[in-house]
Amino acid sequence: MQIVNKIGVIGMGSMGKLIARYASRWGQVEYFDNQVIESDHASPVELRQVCLADIVFLVVPLGAYTKLLPQIAKHLNPEAIFVDVASVKLEPERLIKQHLGRHQHILLSHPLFGPESASASLENHKFIVTLATGRAQQLVDFLDKNLNLDVIRKTALEHDQAMAQVQGLTFFLSRALDVYGLNGQSTGLETPSFSWVKGLAELDKHHSQELLETIQVYNPEAVKARQQLLDILIKLNQDYANQHGSDRLS
Repeated sequence: MQIVNKIGVIGMGSMGKLIARYASRWGQVEYFDNQVIESDHASPVELRQVCLADIVFLVVPLGAYTKLLPQIAKHLNPEAIFVDVASVKLEPERLIKQHLGRHQHILLSHPLFGPESASASLENHKFIVTLATGRAQQLVDFLDKNLNLDVIRKTALEHDQAMAQVQGLTFFLSRALDVYGLNGQSTGLETPSFSWVKGLAELDKHHSQELLETIQVYNPEAVKARQQLLDILIKLNQDYANQHGSDRLS
């Protein structure tokens, strides 16, 4: 990959901070956020300036894309590699093509890791790529060969279909179990399998509302998967009621 002087990060949430920390090894990092975020790895600047960097990472909730992309399009360096890291891919691809369709260097990706799992190293973590145009392919090669990320290529549809189960159903069950109250005090009677289920409920506390909204609302495949699961649960409940008699369930 060519020499990188500046890297821009739009959005300094937990993933933005992680990207800034690793990217600071390659060049000077500047970031834009609605508020000033303390960081040892990046300096706050206006959106216009961030867009002039050699590599620009968009790390915001998908709901903010419609507002931000038209502004980014006005200022984006024509030679910049523009990188999207959203957890769904069909909707970002549509929006980015709509607003940045003429830009030559675009990487649509989904890092299957976060600040906790990749705090020490990026090595062998999965990095899904659904689109890499122009010089963006050089960045993909760099991440593969120099950072030892496990680069996996999928279409946007293939990605969203897989993530509907991998993340959509997992986080849906996690939220349901947490709301149910399975994360409460120990009864002292836990089996190993019940402890595993309680761990799934605990998972709900480790993801932001914005991430969950992106996964559950903006992935149409996740909507289908949730409905299929609900249909199965309702049928199973009805089957048990029919088998044992409603009087035994009262």
